[in-house]
Formats: sequence, structure tokens, C-alpha cells
Amino acid sequence: MHRWSMRYTSVRGSVPDVRAEVTQTLHSWCCGSQTVSDAVLITNELAANAVCHGHVRGRFFEVTVTREAGELVIEVSDAHPEPPRLNETDDDTDEGGRGLRIVEMLSTKWGSREGPGGIGKTVWARLPMTAEGHATL
Repeated sequence: MHRWSMRYTSVRGSVPDVRAEVTQTLHSWCCGSQTVSDAVLITNELAANAVCHGHVRGRFFEVTVTREAGELVIEVSDAHPEPPRLNETDDDTDEGGRGLRIVEMLSTKWGSREGPGGIGKTVWARLPMTAEGHATL
């Protein structure tokens, strides 16, 4: 099992740092390029949601990625207790609101639970891997 976790300041500028650090971590775990790409996209969407919708002044958000039993588990915890909701828009001109749809499309399963210590929430997604590290979707 491999596990990586980091706390970030809840500002938009943290999201590129999340992407870079998750990419570097997954490459160090010898994950395949498609797995890295999918995992980074999922992490990006969940981190962006934590900053945009889960921000609580003075609180951090935390990203955890775990590789075990042939899958990646991506978790993003923030201090806001409201669970995520899929945007029901069909408007192709809307620039936002597709993040959880992307997570749903790339993962085999996703959801949310109460955050660590009963504070806020943790949104998680599972991404299966083949022996070569590639996603099996």
C-alpha cells in the first residue's frame, strides 16, 4: 500500500500545486500514464470544489491518495459540511458545474462522508488499475 496526503490553503492558487504534487507522487509509484491522467483530473475537480464550494475561512483542505489492492482512492476533505451535489444542467454553454460529472465518469464509484473528526466532509473517488497501472475503465 502507498499513501500520500497533504494539507492546502483553501485558495484557487492551491489547485495547480495539488495537480503537480499528485502527478509527481503517482509517477513515483510507477502508475501508468492513463491512470495518472485520470487521477489528476479527478483530484483537480475535487480540489477545485473544495476551494470554491467547501471554503471555510481560516480552514485548510486536505488531499489524500491511496494505492491499494489494484486501485487508487482519492479523497479531498474540507471544512464545509454540505455534501456535494451533481449539477443537473444540460446547458452546453455553462462554463461550470461539470466537475462531479467528470468524477462520476472517470471513477468506478464516488461519494462523500463526514470529514475527519466530524468536521466538514470528505469526497472520495475510486479508480481501478490493471497490473500495468492503467485504469481499467
